Amino acid sequence: MLLQTHLNRAVAHATDSAVEAERQLERIRLQHAADTHDTVSNALMTQKAIITVLAGSPQSTVDRQILGELALVNSRAQLGLRQLLARIHGARSSASPVDLLREIERTVLTIRSSTEAAGYTIHSTVSIADMPVSASFAEEVQLILFELMTNILKHSGSPDRATLEVSTTSGAHGRELILATSNPASPRDDLPAAPWSIEHRARRLDGACTMAQRGHWVHVRVTLPLKCQPDHPEAHPCR
Repeated sequence: MLLQTHLNRAVAHATDSAVEAERQLERIRLQHAADTHDTVSNALMTQKAIITVLAGSPQSTVDRQILGELALVNSRAQLGLRQLLARIHGARSSASPVDLLREIERTVLTIRSSTEAAGYTIHSTVSIADMPVSASFAEEVQLILFELMTNILKHSGSPDRATLEVSTTSGAHGRELILATSNPASPRDDLPAAPWSIEHRARRLDGACTMAQRGHWVHVRVTLPLKCQPDHPEAHPCR
């Protein structure tokens, strides 16, 4: 009986030591992740400040379009960094429900801030209701928004007159999210096919991307079906 008691105590002590070692390792891992985030984030913020200075300098010889694209790449990297840190801390998984309206509004604000830093003004409207979707879906939508703006900077005859509209509509299979951009056509470009990368992302989400030219304007429209989150069937207006 005494031997069994000693064995039980030894096993319990070994278990507690292993658990504490695992906790210590997790704390170190999270601290390293936080330190890495701070280092990269500071570098990206410095880069954004440089872009802003170059865009506002009358002596700058850097093309405004290039500055705009750099600003978008910078903001997209910051967004990805925040999402990665949230996953490392366990605060958000790809299946976690997030508010699509809030995620889109944040992304549009970031995009406008980035393009304004490069000297462009993008006119945007967001008219959707609060709705929980998976974090992975929201992240794909955010990437599509960044790619739509990059496409405008590359091909628009006047990015300052470009518009972005986010809305929802009723489709054949339920509610659909619409991401639509319009911009003056560039005189140096023929009407291209729908942007391949955007079209590819849309198809992966069972959606579609179309491009059309009417007069001197180019219109890109991304349609994505909205899928209900199982944990929030009543809150999601997709049926």
